[in-house]
Amino acid sequence: MLELKLQSKAPNVARQWLDEHLGCAIAGLIPLAAGKGKLAEAALDFLREKKRQGHAKLIAKVLKGAPAEAAAKVHQEVLEREEIVYPTFDSKTLPSWFQKAAADLKAPKPADWLPAVSLPPILIEGKRLGDEQVRQVLAALQKSTLEKMSQERWTYGSSSDSGSKSPRRARAPRQEESSGENQEHPLLPMLKKHADADALDAFAWAVFDYWLTSGAPSKDKWGMTAIGFLGGDRSVLKITPLIRAWPGESQHQRAVLGLQCLRKIGTDTALMQLNGIAQKLKFKGLKENAARFMEETAKDKGLTRSQLEDRIVPDCDLDERGGRTFDFGPRKFRFLLGPQLKPMIKDEQGGVKTDLPKPGAKDDAERANQAVADWKLLKKQVGEVVKIQAVRLEQAMVTGRRWPQSDFQALLVRHPLMINLVRQVVWGVYDARGNIKRMFRVTEDQTCADAQDKECKLAADDSVGIVHPLQLSESDRSAWGEVFGDYEIVPPFPQLGRPTYALEKGEEKETEITRFAKIKIPPQSLVFGLEKLGWARGPAMDNGIFNEHTKHFSGADLTAVVTYQQGVPMGYMEGWEDQNFEHCFFLEGYEPGGWFRDAKGAVKLGDVEPVVLSEVLSDMTAIAAKGK
Repeated sequence: MLELKLQSKAPNVARQWLDEHLGCAIAGLIPLAAGKGKLAEAALDFLREKKRQGHAKLIAKVLKGAPAEAAAKVHQEVLEREEIVYPTFDSKTLPSWFQKAAADLKAPKPADWLPAVSLPPILIEGKRLGDEQVRQVLAALQKSTLEKMSQERWTYGSSSDSGSKSPRRARAPRQEESSGENQEHPLLPMLKKHADADALDAFAWAVFDYWLTSGAPSKDKWGMTAIGFLGGDRSVLKITPLIRAWPGESQHQRAVLGLQCLRKIGTDTALMQLNGIAQKLKFKGLKENAARFMEETAKDKGLTRSQLEDRIVPDCDLDERGGRTFDFGPRKFRFLLGPQLKPMIKDEQGGVKTDLPKPGAKDDAERANQAVADWKLLKKQVGEVVKIQAVRLEQAMVTGRRWPQSDFQALLVRHPLMINLVRQVVWGVYDARGNIKRMFRVTEDQTCADAQDKECKLAADDSVGIVHPLQLSESDRSAWGEVFGDYEIVPPFPQLGRPTYALEKGEEKETEITRFAKIKIPPQSLVFGLEKLGWARGPAMDNGIFNEHTKHFSGADLTAVVTYQQGVPMGYMEGWEDQNFEHCFFLEGYEPGGWFRDAKGAVKLGDVEPVVLSEVLSDMTAIAAKGK
């Protein structure tokens, strides 16, 4: 029933059952709460909520018949967990800014899906808002709508994201109808400024959770936009998987509203998740919207898309060396990034573990509980960040991206989280023609050193990039391999040992790569395989079919183009005919998709940089391996 409450399209039924059969619910969820994972956390949250609602005696009674290990954990995590009682504001102590901002708000008719008395407290300087003030906050949420992304915001209809069982002609983009004036009640930004951020985040998520598990009534969309106005990073990490899944459940518009929530929150974590959806998602319509929102955000900030992506990497509250201490009082533990980029913990004796230990009797209970909560959030954040940023760094190596020395220091070396990735690859200083002047790595103390561990200082006008293995001699590769072995450095993606590819005899005189032309490839393997490797899908033709992908290599200032003869529909691809590569060629400069019909103006293959050729051949080899 808890699973149905969290995941079903009709969660209200499951929630009603859990509430109406409380004894059975508690007994059934105690063993689950003693485990690990998202469902175990949800079970603990349910039991804690019931304790707050006055059912502590019932939980204690049921615990007597539960397995000893499960009973012990629930007793500690639920019954012994200290619930801080905060004093409530009265008419004399209520902040004047709240009274002024809420002067026009009358308590709304309570929504039948929202038990306001069960909502987490909104805290301001150690005190909580009273019931009347909470109702005013809910009224402010009901009066507010998220700011539209732009006057000319376009979105694809849900048909492009649906699970339709047959290929359909993709609908043209349509301009969304305006639903009245956009507005944010003045009380909401004042709350974001003055209220405790974690408490406000928990409040917003609770409102959304009640709305969602009550069937997500469309007339009360404010139950979801509450996250955009009042939510924070914890809500971001929980709602993003839902946003990614909704288009497949015929909830495209709800997913777009979720994107608006992420943009409204606007933290580094929120924008990074928005960017992740824009980069990789099988639902074309939602991916297009996310990309557009990112472009608009970059424009608002006066940056390119890549420059914005560099600046929205969250620091996860790590220190300047990329670490963080979790304090239990008498014991302290240190964060580190382990093999496969997994967050890990090092104790004061140097032992490394995958998780914090359980707080003990000698630990400071308040510090330890806060440390455990912070660690859980950090694990989620770091897990999401490193996956996205490792891919970005690999594509920077592939496409030949360069950073000015100042940006390299500020955005990568001095970034508390990125430094953990930066230390694991070989970097190079490049001249204006793209030739390597010298190579270095970033050390534990954030200085630069060459393969002989001698300090390597960067000049103010240096251009820095990640070294591709084709730019290394055999002796260079061997030297750096020894360095990485000595320091037990495991790169976040293949670099020194990366497979490389070259033209076959006679191909250097041609303008197209044709060796893969006869291989038939399933459309989903072709499209999603290319996009996973950083290729951008071309536009649809009049019949809703697209037949090209492009990839820009900024270092060489070339655009690779692949076209496939039959084409693929924008909508449902399953059952569509297999594809074969029709053209693969290179154009000078940046050429976004635009219905390329032939290789007119293509660069001769022999004149294409070896790195670019190798990476395109690598991508095509990987895709062709999925064909026949």
